[in-house]
Amino acid sequence: MAGRRKVSDHSRGVFRIYESAIDDISWPWWRGAPGFSQRFTGTLADGNSTIAGLSQLSRDNVHWDDDPKITYRRKRWQSWTPVTRSDA
Repeated sequence: MAGRRKVSDHSRGVFRIYESAIDDISWPWWRGAPGFSQRFTGTLADGNSTIAGLSQLSRDNVHWDDDPKITYRRKRWQSWTPVTRSDA
Protein backbone atom coordinates (compact mmCIF):
# COMPACT_ATOMS: atom_id res chain seq x y z
CA MET A 1 0.00 0.00 0.00
CA ALA A 2 1.54 3.29 -1.10
CA GLY A 3 1.53 6.15 1.41
CA ARG A 4 0.49 9.68 0.44
CA ARG A 5 -0.76 12.92 1.94
CA LYS A 6 -4.11 14.42 1.05
CA VAL A 7 -4.64 18.14 1.57
CA SER A 8 -8.09 19.61 2.11
CA ASP A 9 -8.51 23.34 1.73
CA HIS A 10 -11.98 24.88 2.06
CA SER A 11 -13.27 28.28 1.06
CA ARG A 12 -14.07 28.99 4.71
CA GLY A 13 -10.35 28.95 5.56
CA VAL A 14 -10.11 25.40 6.97
CA PHE A 15 -6.88 23.62 6.03
CA ARG A 16 -6.36 19.94 6.91
CA ILE A 17 -3.71 17.35 6.05
CA TYR A 18 -4.71 13.69 5.89
CA GLU A 19 -2.51 10.63 5.70
CA SER A 20 -3.54 8.38 2.85
CA ALA A 21 -2.75 5.04 1.25
CA ILE A 22 -4.10 3.13 -1.72
CA ASP A 23 -3.87 -0.38 -3.11
CA ASP A 24 -5.83 -2.51 -5.60
CA ILE A 25 -8.79 -2.88 -3.21
CA SER A 26 -9.14 0.17 -0.96
CA TRP A 27 -8.28 3.81 -0.32
CA PRO A 28 -8.10 4.77 3.36
CA TRP A 29 -7.34 8.28 4.58
CA TRP A 30 -7.18 9.57 8.15
CA ARG A 31 -6.10 12.43 10.37
CA GLY A 32 -5.54 12.51 14.08
CA ALA A 33 -6.34 15.87 15.62
CA PRO A 34 -7.24 16.61 19.24
CA GLY A 35 -11.02 16.78 19.48
CA PHE A 36 -11.62 16.20 15.75
CA SER A 37 -10.05 13.04 14.28
CA GLN A 38 -11.38 11.69 11.00
CA ARG A 39 -11.00 8.50 8.98
CA PHE A 40 -12.38 6.99 5.80
CA THR A 41 -11.99 3.69 3.99
CA GLY A 42 -13.27 3.48 0.46
CA THR A 43 -13.55 0.35 -1.64
CA LEU A 44 -12.68 0.44 -5.34
CA ALA A 45 -15.36 -0.80 -7.75
CA ASP A 46 -16.55 -0.53 -11.36
CA GLY A 47 -13.14 -1.21 -12.84
CA ASN A 48 -11.55 1.28 -10.43
CA SER A 49 -13.86 4.06 -11.66
CA THR A 50 -15.71 4.33 -8.32
CA ILE A 51 -14.55 4.56 -4.70
CA ALA A 52 -17.34 4.26 -2.13
CA GLY A 53 -17.04 4.27 1.64
CA LEU A 54 -18.00 5.73 4.97
CA SER A 55 -16.17 8.47 6.82
CA GLN A 56 -16.07 8.60 10.61
CA LEU A 57 -15.42 11.28 13.21
CA SER A 58 -14.01 10.97 16.74
CA ARG A 59 -13.78 13.65 19.40
CA ASP A 60 -11.76 11.46 21.81
CA ASN A 61 -9.91 8.95 19.53
CA VAL A 62 -11.82 6.12 21.25
CA HIS A 63 -15.44 6.39 20.13
CA TRP A 64 -16.10 6.78 16.40
CA ASP A 65 -19.34 8.11 14.95
CA ASP A 66 -20.40 7.57 11.36
CA ASP A 67 -20.04 10.68 9.26
CA PRO A 68 -21.30 11.00 5.68
CA LYS A 69 -21.03 8.21 3.17
CA ILE A 70 -18.76 9.34 0.36
CA THR A 71 -18.64 8.21 -3.26
CA TYR A 72 -15.97 9.35 -5.67
CA ARG A 73 -16.56 8.72 -9.37
CA ARG A 74 -14.04 9.12 -12.13
CA LYS A 75 -15.34 11.48 -14.76
CA ARG A 76 -15.91 9.69 -18.01
CA TRP A 77 -14.59 11.64 -20.94
CA GLN A 78 -16.53 11.59 -24.12
CA SER A 79 -14.57 10.70 -27.20
CA TRP A 80 -14.24 13.25 -29.94
CA THR A 81 -16.77 12.85 -32.70
CA PRO A 82 -15.30 13.36 -36.15
CA VAL A 83 -16.76 16.34 -37.94
CA THR A 84 -17.44 15.90 -41.61
CA ARG A 85 -17.82 18.80 -43.93
CA SER A 86 -19.49 18.80 -47.26
CA ASP A 87 -18.90 21.69 -49.63
CA ALA A 88 -21.61 21.25 -52.22
